[in-house]
Amino acid sequence: TEKMRLESIAQAVNTMDNIGLIFSGIRHEMGNPLNSIKMTISVMQKNWDSFSKETVCSYIERIVAEVARMEYMLKSLKNFSMYEKFDIKPLDFGAYLENFMDLVSRDFKEKKITISFASLPRKTTVFMDPRAMNQALLNILGNAADALEGCPSPQIRLVPKLGDEHIGLEIGDNGCGMSPEQQKNLFQPFCTSKAHGNGLGLVITQKLLAKMNISIAIQSTA
Repeated sequence: TEKMRLESIAQAVNTMDNIGLIFSGIRHEMGNPLNSIKMTISVMQKNWDSFSKETVCSYIERIVAEVARMEYMLKSLKNFSMYEKFDIKPLDFGAYLENFMDLVSRDFKEKKITISFASLPRKTTVFMDPRAMNQALLNILGNAADALEGCPSPQIRLVPKLGDEHIGLEIGDNGCGMSPEQQKNLFQPFCTSKAHGNGLGLVITQKLLAKMNISIAIQSTA
């Protein structure tokens, strides 16, 4: 139909826009450290005979730091293609959450963050890929942990929501929150307010969840 044709065109345009945005972001994120490395090496070449051993070491440390920054970017981009083949199967959602909490609770305890979840009142079957869901939840909880930095009593709580036809999972924290502008750009690649972030975590999360026919919505106050 005409409506379907227009929707298909709109989706294709949106995909192309996202691809252009992603490549633009990659060029920017990889270009900055590369330029820094080039400038550092150039300065070292010109001043090799006059630089002290301490100065040379400081320049090398700068290069190593920029290489690590590019490695982090490449590792994040790898996650875009990690789960091209999903193994979606029926799972007991309550048992899955218990196993997941066992997996992450120690790390959050070390960060002095209280993390808890509400048990499901009955056995509830969901269809999903547990590996992909683990990665998606880890990304979300990682963002929550970052928002709790400096909070006097940091807490994260996972609460399953049972509807007539759908099952949800509400994840809340008592962190710093986000402004409306930050929320507007949450799922835009390379948009981040974190000093050491790259703006890909929630983009990857949204993709993983969409592959399992799961949606994500975020509410926050600064």
